[in-house]
Amino acid sequence: MAKNVLSNAANRHNKMEEKDAYNKLTTICASAEHCAFELIEKMNKWNVDKQAQENIISRLKEKRYIDEQRYTRAFVSDKLKYNKWGPLKISYALSAKHIDESIIQQSINDVDKTEWNEVLSLLLRNKKKATKKETNMNNDVTIIDDDFSELVPQTGTNGGGLLSADTDSILYLAEKADQYITAMNKVMDAALKITNELDWVLIGGKPYLQESGCTKVARLFGISVSLMGKPVIECDPQGYKTYTYKARFMLRDQFIECEGSRSMREDFFAGKPDENGKIKSPDAIDERDVKMAAYTNCMANGIKRLIPNLRNIDVDTLARAGLDVSRIGG
Repeated sequence: MAKNVLSNAANRHNKMEEKDAYNKLTTICASAEHCAFELIEKMNKWNVDKQAQENIISRLKEKRYIDEQRYTRAFVSDKLKYNKWGPLKISYALSAKHIDESIIQQSINDVDKTEWNEVLSLLLRNKKKATKKETNMNNDVTIIDDDFSELVPQTGTNGGGLLSADTDSILYLAEKADQYITAMNKVMDAALKITNELDWVLIGGKPYLQESGCTKVARLFGISVSLMGKPVIECDPQGYKTYTYKARFMLRDQFIECEGSRSMREDFFAGKPDENGKIKSPDAIDERDVKMAAYTNCMANGIKRLIPNLRNIDVDTLARAGLDVSRIGG
């Protein structure tokens, strides 16, 4: 009993009030563009109540301190101009910030094609090959380097020179892009057809692939997964734990590394705050559920990186693939 009283007192002491958090975030937003996801991360560190977070985000959007479309346009412009990122890398980064896929694509499509071509030309001039080799267990493993790795002639191919950014090269890129889109659509169709309703879960009306579904998709395409050590466990002063898994996903001779995290503080585990702003205590949350959810998140992140079309799927897409959405749990 005494322990609970002390814990509650510590929570109140470390918790930032809604008004203070709002004022602090308006100052932050006035100096630079930010998205809702970035601000929520800050409020989590400040131990702001979930309901207060929703109120603050709503007010910031209403006052136009944050605007996802405006933020995305600025992000695309900065990464293209200063970092020389390609569209795929930009898309991945924005998806990680929970920006809606339609907003991402619109902002990328709004960029003049000549700007993308200039970046491509620069990358191709500066790199004789866009992949690097790493020896791993006596096997050569190709590490994906950037968006244009497929466009650079490899050693031993006909020609052997750098691809120039002339008209023929642009037509070649367009043909490759059409082939890529067609192939990725076929990959997604096959991935969806191998899953069933039990492999998906609805959270907030949006479908998410569970561990069982990730395993099926990985086997279908020969994707091997190996965990990189034990999960990292972080515990905040109130005893709420966050689990983070890291794994390596290999497809043929290429690999990527991805992380997946879940926290006890998430509404899915701690529930919505009651009228007093309280959520479930750490003792009332099944730690194993959080751990398994983090593992599933890691698996899903890796699979979706290798098969991008599996990201941002909606219930209509599942229905068109023959799945009965009414049988999917949530």
